[in-house]
Amino acid sequence: MGNVLLVILFLIFLPITVAISSAARLQTLVLHVDFFRRLVAAFPAVRAVWDGLMASTTLSCTLAVVPSLLSWIYQCFHLNTGTRNQHYIQNGYFIFLVVFVLFVTALGNSLLGAIYDVVATHTSLIHRLAINLPMASHFYNTYLVVQTFSYALEWLRILPLLRFISWRKVCHEDHARELSEDANDIGARSAVVSFHFILALVFSSISPLICIMALISFVFARAFYGYLIMFAEPAAPDVGGKFWYTQLRHVQRGIFIYIVLMSAVVAHRSSSWIPSVVSLSSLLYFWPMYIEFGRLNQHWHNLPVEELVRERDLQSRKSHASACRGSYLQPELEENLLRC
Repeated sequence: MGNVLLVILFLIFLPITVAISSAARLQTLVLHVDFFRRLVAAFPAVRAVWDGLMASTTLSCTLAVVPSLLSWIYQCFHLNTGTRNQHYIQNGYFIFLVVFVLFVTALGNSLLGAIYDVVATHTSLIHRLAINLPMASHFYNTYLVVQTFSYALEWLRILPLLRFISWRKVCHEDHARELSEDANDIGARSAVVSFHFILALVFSSISPLICIMALISFVFARAFYGYLIMFAEPAAPDVGGKFWYTQLRHVQRGIFIYIVLMSAVVAHRSSSWIPSVVSLSSLLYFWPMYIEFGRLNQHWHNLPVEELVRERDLQSRKSHASACRGSYLQPELEENLLRC
């Protein structure tokens, strides 16, 4: 039932996202609102600034409500544990970001026409990826700029304040403070950070400037999130390993997108199919590495007790050897100590 609701949420947000993005364009507003018509006539430079920032801002605001909806869905149809709920949110929200931010732009403003072309011609999707995504690379630069401002808004903790004001009307102030701080956003934050890294990775060859924008965004994220986690937000359980591993898997899946996109661009701009085949052949190397990474890194989730004891003893011997380095100790004895 939870997966069914997730699919329904996808189908609801798809036309809403395209409609809001289209309605926020200055070209649409000029045709229907007299104020914007006069504004563009008086200040022509407003057109570039508006289309550059408002499309990214409206898309970010639309998708900002998705983690709350996903949290409600997973709490109703999965185990009601905070950590597992956040991990489900991380996976679900990452899919939302990839579909609605990365791929919906390739479909264009005519959603039904794009779907018809993709269904009618199996190569239409590849051509749209090759043509529309490189042309929209400036959109993703402004998207990262808008996300940098969203870090600052999160730093102000507006949502916890609104939750506290709402709960204070129906319960005691201390209990309202606990309820307002109950929402841990590690799942959504992990999905957002890994997706921003994928954006920089996918468009690094098309628009190298996006790497600088992503670096600036990560610096601000480190500063704001570092302050929030350490000084403003309540302490959360130390379960970051699962989210970190999932982030690595998401980045690896982004490499698949990068390979397919570069192959599509090469195929579109080349008169021969040989360069695109050479580019696409990198999947023959990366796919086994992807499988191997997933196989070798599963032991951290179910680590045997014997491995824990062996690792603890090894760390203890290393600490003892380090403590003895203040005085003279023969190298042979130190090696024997570590070997025992």
